[in-house]
Amino acid sequence: MTANGWERRLARLRRELDDELEGLWPLVALERRSLELEDLLDDLDRQLARVSAAAVVVLVGATGAGKSTLLNALAGAEIAREGESRPTTSTPTVFAPLDADLSELLAGLDVQPKVVRYDPERALLGGQVLIDAPDTNSVAVEHHATVRAMADRADVLVAVLHRQSVVEEKNVEFLRDFAGRRELVVVLGRADELTERATAELLEQAREVARAKLEVDSVDAFALSARAAREGHGGEGFERFLDRLRDLLRAGRMERVRRHNAIGVAGRIAALVAKVRAETAEDLTSLPDEVAAATRGLAEDVLEEVEARLDLRRSELSSLLAGEAGRRWDGPVGWALRAGTWSTVSAGLGLALARRNPLAAAGVAVGGAAVGKAREATGRRRLEDADTLCPESGDVAERYAQHFGPVRVRAGRLCGEPERLGVPGREQLERDLTEGVAEAWSRLMHRGLPEAAERAAPVWLRWALDLPIYAFAGWLLYRAGEGFLAGDYVGLDFLINGLLLGLAFAFMARLVVRGTLGWRARRLVADVRDHTRLAADRTIEAAAELVSEEVGRSRAALDSIAELDRRWRTALDERSAGD
Repeated sequence: MTANGWERRLARLRRELDDELEGLWPLVALERRSLELEDLLDDLDRQLARVSAAAVVVLVGATGAGKSTLLNALAGAEIAREGESRPTTSTPTVFAPLDADLSELLAGLDVQPKVVRYDPERALLGGQVLIDAPDTNSVAVEHHATVRAMADRADVLVAVLHRQSVVEEKNVEFLRDFAGRRELVVVLGRADELTERATAELLEQAREVARAKLEVDSVDAFALSARAAREGHGGEGFERFLDRLRDLLRAGRMERVRRHNAIGVAGRIAALVAKVRAETAEDLTSLPDEVAAATRGLAEDVLEEVEARLDLRRSELSSLLAGEAGRRWDGPVGWALRAGTWSTVSAGLGLALARRNPLAAAGVAVGGAAVGKAREATGRRRLEDADTLCPESGDVAERYAQHFGPVRVRAGRLCGEPERLGVPGREQLERDLTEGVAEAWSRLMHRGLPEAAERAAPVWLRWALDLPIYAFAGWLLYRAGEGFLAGDYVGLDFLINGLLLGLAFAFMARLVVRGTLGWRARRLVADVRDHTRLAADRTIEAAAELVSEEVGRSRAALDSIAELDRRWRTALDERSAGD
């Protein structure tokens, strides 16, 4: 794989990782690890920025192990101050080629290192950058930050140890943080002070520490004397170490080193996210079902109250339906249906009073009709108001707290703000549920009611009920005409009694029709109930689906990032086809 191809792949993988992490940042478990994660992401960015730069080898290790002496041996010159058993390196020393651009390497350092330039043609490791960092077990706190900053910028870490520091916890702890994400070479310094047996035992001990505590399957370990190497007779151990560094630092090999480092960082990110996945697995699995159950419980409570109020409206709905049927009925029974009970009764009273006081009779009839109209208008406005069908907001809030309390606790544990995972709020659910009721009731008032009224007054029923009244009215007219022609006037009482009988028949016919409209009113209420439940089911489904989508997105990202090192290993394989 070419350097440009490697760079493009790493940049693409880095963008994909950002996209996957974007869906995970709401998770509290990830935010608790944000500093650690940001450090790892910054590490990837530094590697991406240095794809075409010179390789960087950083010498780290314990006090007195001989890091500075080893740097001088590699440089072939006295460029770093040497010490024996105390922390001598307080300021890093950077040994860099004459033409190397160090701006990216040195950016953001709290301590500016000493920079020594060299001619690549005259160095043992020509063209690379060597850094002598402060001691990892130094008692000076500021040294810890400096050595970590230099290790962050490394391609290869050379851990220089001596016989006392092979298992020293401070050194192990430092190296553990970079194990897997930096190519690691172990050097056992001051080997000229050890017996052959002690040297072999310490090298094996170093390899065992790498396996057990650093979780590195294998590590290159060399025993050498940096002092002897500086004087020109480093021996077999130094030559083998030098050959290993040259192998790592040659152009083609350095790409594999950086690939190894990038995959190592990806592995650290994968391990971190795997912990987040383990912490959140139960909550993420349970949340969608609990949201669906809570939404259904709240919806059932609201619908129960709506259905109770619908039952109370059935009588008024039946009266309104009778009026609507009367508007489609032009006969006398249709008039009785339109007029309502108040108007019909007041008309009868008016006729009864007409014998003694025609003016009072007219007043009673007109007043009753006015009261009937007012009651009809008031009842219609009340029926058209769907808001009164739903429980009050305070009741909904109380029931929401009851059903969603445990859900919001679980979601809050996951992401702090339940709404970030799609958990519906009380106002949103109340609005969705009441909109479903309003839609169903509007459908009844503007479609269901007119259709039921039309079916309630078929032509055959109109004629069946109106024809006797028409016949009776014809008979009255005949008797009145006959009396007029014969000079024998039938009298006012006869006419009033006839009208009262006709009105009574119309009123009785109205009661019969109202009785047949009762089941239609019940059917209309049942339709409202059915449509309201369908709307509630849609609300429940939408709430559960939204949470499932958010949770599914988080779980998919967790699963994907938890396998990040495996995916990156495949994507960055130099044998992969294409760039």
